[in-house]
Amino acid sequence: MSLSLLVPVSLALGALLVGPVLAHLARQKPVEKIQFGAMILLKRLVKRVRRQRRIRDPLLLLLRLLVVLALVLAATQPRLVWEGDVPETGLSGRVVFVIDNSLSMAQVDEGQSLFSKARESAIERLEELPIGAQVAVVSMGGTAEAFGDRLHGQLERARANLEGIQQSYGGTDLVGGLHAARILLEGEPGEVLVFTDEAGPGVVEEASLELELLLGIGASVIPVSLQTGV
Repeated sequence: MSLSLLVPVSLALGALLVGPVLAHLARQKPVEKIQFGAMILLKRLVKRVRRQRRIRDPLLLLLRLLVVLALVLAATQPRLVWEGDVPETGLSGRVVFVIDNSLSMAQVDEGQSLFSKARESAIERLEELPIGAQVAVVSMGGTAEAFGDRLHGQLERARANLEGIQQSYGGTDLVGGLHAARILLEGEPGEVLVFTDEAGPGVVEEASLELELLLGIGASVIPVSLQTGV
């Protein structure tokens, strides 16, 4: 498990936690005024003052500390990341869905084709995207095809594109699919989700150049592998 902070500099705000404690102690002035005329009473007076300055109203102090702590956490936005977690989709705000609708995706697993599973999984992830995310859809059965020439923020349109993809009878054009995704990203970082069964000899190897080019612009290529239970 690791802890990441979106705004590390704001950790300095943690020093504000000292404020409520000092204010709480400063408020607790001795209510008794002791008149003395001999230095022999000085030690007794110091002890009494110290007792009177002990923290009173601990619940009030705790409440003040919690308020300041809440402000610090709001500024630093800490996030816990467990090793092995699947990366969240849409953190970049720019996502390209690449759907394999080749012939091999017609294979049936548990009464449903791999293509249908890929499309449903893509729609689920689409619905989880944050507000304002830019998206695009690419199919790569036979010859890769991009639905549109740029990213857009119309999630319903993207959903209609996903639902409109039909099963094809060609092979997997992974090279074309990744190339189309790179063009859509226009040289800027983003996420490319590839839903495929990776069927066909050398499919992944042939796409190594496009993979390198995507990584070179700071994009993340996230494969969503679909396989039959056989």
